Amino acid sequence: MKEQLATFRTQLEEFARKHKVLGSGFEVISVGKKKLVRSVPTELNKDHNGILELAQAEGFVTVEQVERKFSWSTGRAIDVLETLLKEGLAMIDDGHRDGKRRYWFPCVTLSSDSTGADAKLLLLRLFTGEQLRLPRVFAPFSRVILTADLLVVIFLPGRATVQHCRPGDALWRVASAPAPHVFDDLISVNGTLYALVGLRLATLQLSESSLELSFLGGEHDDANRPEGDRFMLGECGGEVLLISVEHEERVVYRVFRWASEKRKWEMITNLGGRSLFLGLDGFAACVDQDHPGVRGDCLYAAGRRLGEWHEYSLADGTCDVCNADYPGAPPLNNSSLIRPSVWIFPSLC
Repeated sequence: MKEQLATFRTQLEEFARKHKVLGSGFEVISVGKKKLVRSVPTELNKDHNGILELAQAEGFVTVEQVERKFSWSTGRAIDVLETLLKEGLAMIDDGHRDGKRRYWFPCVTLSSDSTGADAKLLLLRLFTGEQLRLPRVFAPFSRVILTADLLVVIFLPGRATVQHCRPGDALWRVASAPAPHVFDDLISVNGTLYALVGLRLATLQLSESSLELSFLGGEHDDANRPEGDRFMLGECGGEVLLISVEHEERVVYRVFRWASEKRKWEMITNLGGRSLFLGLDGFAACVDQDHPGVRGDCLYAAGRRLGEWHEYSLADGTCDVCNADYPGAPPLNNSSLIRPSVWIFPSLC
């Protein structure tokens, strides 16, 4: 078994070195002895890639560092950094004594010595403390889906492959969608696993080493394509939702329900008094109405700045931007505005 795992690890490393794909895939970068996998949502040009490489040293860059490194004008440096920010690859950190804005570029660390090796996952029952260990993960992932019957599905958005297992399994099962399909998001609703594939909704059936995609609607054209820059699946009251985020002059969130009779997405502005919570990586939870401190028909989303969150009203399109404030939070001072991103779900209070 050890020889098989060693061979598999070597194959993964070779694959990672050969497929440093930008656009719908991912790239592998080295920081010391670590291998990092960075999901890249859209095609980046040479300017963007240069900044990503520069950020490997400290995890962040400033406008001044970019100007010195590439001999760019201030305007060019800001334009390129703001594009990376819009693509969701960077986070802003202001408030330092030197007055310089930091653009942070977070990555998913997969291993201390080889790409994708030795990542550990476990299921934790919050109210009992019971821990259910899962097999070691040997391929990159950034999203984890847990179904009601404890099926665990992990995947990397923009890739065709998913891994899945149940507690007690010795290894992860791997399955891939037929070309040219890739998974943009997954969600489990009422015992059914749904996939978002290029804005098309599909059900997903997983078996030992294969999968079956059943599309619920056709292709989208310009006339019926949902608006937005970034899309994710969600759910509310047992309904599958499509959530879009758009960053222009201000942030705009839109929610679409799946109209099965019309076989297409329809925009809605009413959640029946419920609220949606979104994390940095995707949908987190749907909270029922009448919880103190939570407004109905709103989205609560993690913002781009560290510790920032948004309260967006679907009814009137207003967006309140707040900083996380809770007992024990690091104090706000002149040197840093960094605060950890924390969600406290009303259903657990």
